[in-house]
Amino acid sequence: MGFITNDVKKAIKAARTGGVIVYPTDTVYGLGCSMFANSAIDKICEIKNREKNKPLSVAFCDLEQASKYSTLSPEDKEFIAKKIEDKENGYTFIAKKKNIMFLHACFDGGTIGIRIPNNEVVKEITKDAGPIITTSTNISGKKAPEEFGEISQEVFNAADVVLQGECKLKKPSIIIDLATKEVLRK
Repeated sequence: MGFITNDVKKAIKAARTGGVIVYPTDTVYGLGCSMFANSAIDKICEIKNREKNKPLSVAFCDLEQASKYSTLSPEDKEFIAKKIEDKENGYTFIAKKKNIMFLHACFDGGTIGIRIPNNEVVKEITKDAGPIITTSTNISGKKAPEEFGEISQEVFNAADVVLQGECKLKKPSIIIDLATKEVLRK
């Protein structure tokens, strides 16, 4: 059983009720909300100065939860399972999304970015509140914050809940296209 502090409880409640949260991941600080909260996703796009139709990744608590929203072959699942055991890197996997209703423009393409961070805080939030949008807390084009003190005041002011913690890897996730196994970002 994981740990749930009062701050994590606040983040879970915010994610459930359409709020925007800042949280540590295994890689860099994340900015997120429920993947079903369109107005919160819009707010994240505004905070980051990012186009609303540009894809955003989703954090899941585990492979089973990710499989509900993406089409993963047994080989894909095995590949992901091996990669997320890697303690030196975090990963985002581009997968074909399932033919279910995704309401926001960031999901308009045929794929979804899957993140299963090796971080207890993210696992607790996504286990309890469901999948959350996960993107770095930086303004688009700027360096992703690796430390709590690097998060801009603009992001702090816009978020409903801010969690402090450690990002152990201190580098963005490696992005891999599952269809080709091509590394899109190293």
